[in-house]
Amino acid sequence: MSIRLRRGFSSLLGMGLAVIVGLALLTSTAHATVQVFDSTNALQSGSAATMQQLENGWYIEINNGFDIKKFSGFSGYSSTGTDNNGAAIAGIGAGSLTVTGIDNQNLSPGPGLKFSGNFTAMGQGTGSQAGTQDTSFNYSVTVLQPSNYSIEDIGLQMGASAVGYQSGGEIKILESVTSPFTQATTDLMRNAGVVTGTTFDMALVTPVATTLSVFKDVFLQGGDNASSATQSGTTSITDFNQTFSQVVVPEPSTMAIAGLGALGMIGYGLRRRKALGA
Repeated sequence: MSIRLRRGFSSLLGMGLAVIVGLALLTSTAHATVQVFDSTNALQSGSAATMQQLENGWYIEINNGFDIKKFSGFSGYSSTGTDNNGAAIAGIGAGSLTVTGIDNQNLSPGPGLKFSGNFTAMGQGTGSQAGTQDTSFNYSVTVLQPSNYSIEDIGLQMGASAVGYQSGGEIKILESVTSPFTQATTDLMRNAGVVTGTTFDMALVTPVATTLSVFKDVFLQGGDNASSATQSGTTSITDFNQTFSQVVVPEPSTMAIAGLGALGMIGYGLRRRKALGA
């Protein structure tokens, strides 16, 4: 009788594994892709667009093999600066800032955007003060179907970057996130020298499965040692990545399927026990 019981539990285990595999198949999607669409929803070639195009209604969709995320609603772009004498100078033109969809086909760090441009603030040099540059913009991240993958964390990784030497040099990135809550963080780097690869993470209070509104402000200030032959007062970033980690949040339909599977296994176990006790 004990052997027959073990066989019954083996059958139950097999059914449980089948339900788990089925749920995994339900939550998976097609192969990973990055697509760029214009304001008429026409598919464009490549995986990048300029900030100017994005402000004119273009958007980026990323299918990372789990779900599809849409990056759109780019607005409010501004980029200004000062030279090392305090005079106002132009920042990065909207047509010169490139935004590329990135995807590593993982839940964490997850899909996101790469911002590439001439982020530069001059060192003090012979002027009375160091140069500055301040660039800001807004955009939205929307989780498309299937919606059982929610955003739980926002990651920032610096590309080729350097902070100007001596006092004053800094890179400061302000990130403000709303929907349905508000949370902000400032990633500040004041250590002079190369900061390439530096990463930051901001965990969200609650995973968001609908739309996340993001405001970014990228501020650079040069250092005061531009006259040194071996040390630069220039602060710069060539690019940085913004990624959005995901977490699985079961949909009601998925939970219902799991519940039915569990009830089925319980019923099967009861019938097996009755049969074995007979």
